Amino acid sequence: MVPGVAYYISANVKLVNAASGDVGITIREAGDARNVFFGELLPANMDSWTLLQEKFTLPMTGYLNDLVLIIEGPEVGVDFLVDSI
Repeated sequence: MVPGVAYYISANVKLVNAASGDVGITIREAGDARNVFFGELLPANMDSWTLLQEKFTLPMTGYLNDLVLIIEGPEVGVDFLVDSI
């Protein structure tokens, strides 16, 4: 990844055992600086797939150890499926 360049991240999410709940994308950067980017939370359900889309620009200019992509699910105990990342 190159600092200052925009990357587009998307994933489809579907709940398994709950009628509805919020889902989102989180990106955590670890290196010389530690930044966390929280994407918008969107409502999801178990009847259809919800498309999460985020634009992410790596702000860091130093050394990057890790960049972690997390698909955030709804409350504890709710299972969900992720497809097409």
